Amino acid sequence: MTSKIKVYLVEDQDLIRESLSSMLSLETDIEMVGLAADAETALEEIEVSSPDVVLMDIRLPGMDGIEATTRIGEFDGDSSVLILTSFGDEYIEAAIDAGASGYILKSCNREQLVSAVKATHQGQLPIDPSVTTKLVRELSELRKGNSGSQLTPRQLEVLKLVAEGNRYKRIAENLFVSERTVHREMQAIFDRLGVNDAAHAVSEAYRQRIIV
Repeated sequence: MTSKIKVYLVEDQDLIRESLSSMLSLETDIEMVGLAADAETALEEIEVSSPDVVLMDIRLPGMDGIEATTRIGEFDGDSSVLILTSFGDEYIEAAIDAGASGYILKSCNREQLVSAVKATHQGQLPIDPSVTTKLVRELSELRKGNSGSQLTPRQLEVLKLVAEGNRYKRIAENLFVSERTVHREMQAIFDRLGVNDAAHAVSEAYRQRIIV
């Protein structure tokens, strides 16, 4: 007998959370192992239970779903995160950069949701068809060597705050993420801009008109 796919759902709206849970519970090969309305609660339970797939909303009270996805990637378990959001392609780059294994919209139907959960569990990368155009465009820009296109929306946020003179601790507080995340994003910015410190990163960003 094939084991069921263990799914944990993080969604702050009660009605949506209960509806999604009920919908997925109807599947004979899916088992709902936990529900949470906020990322902090979810992280504590996910680290212990290590579900196969975490369905993660982005806009959550306190820590957002992007930061939570990064934290889950640091656990010892093998949980894969499938982003389920009402925002189109606005967060796709940040989600994938944080380690998400898929990105679908809440406007999807039951069949699409179940298919995305199973695809995520199988190691695939389910992306909602409505946002794939952006990914194709970004890949095209990367091939042209456009450094600005290589920075995720979150990295651009961090870089702009650095350019304004904010310290990493203040940036972490403003973005509701950990200082560790800010340091990681800055290192990624250094690598992508070919620099070694924040001052040169800001200088290069202005030179390339990545920030103005």
